[in-house]
Amino acid sequence: MATYIDALNGDHTDGSEQLTTSYIVLYRREDIMAPADAPFAFQCWAESTEHAEEQLLNAEPDADIVWVVMTDDVGAAYADYWDTPAGFTNDEV
Repeated sequence: MATYIDALNGDHTDGSEQLTTSYIVLYRREDIMAPADAPFAFQCWAESTEHAEEQLLNAEPDADIVWVVMTDDVGAAYADYWDTPAGFTNDEV
C-alpha cells in the first residue's frame, strides 16, 4: 500500500503517473514588506508550475507571486530571479 509520502513522490497505486518535482515560488506580501525587500521563498512539491502557484496561494492567500523555479535550492531560485550566477555575492563586484 502506498503511503502519503509515496503519493507525493509519484507512487500512485491507481496506475496514474503524476510525478512531483521540487519548486521554489518567490513571492511578495505588500502588506508587510518594504519595496526594496527581497521576496519570500516557498518550497513545495508539485506536478507543474501552476500547481506550485496554487499551493502557495493556499498557504499565503495575500501573496503576489513574482517567480517560480523548478529547483530545491533557494539560492539558485534567487540567482535565477536576479539573473545572477548561483553563488554570486556582492563581494565579487
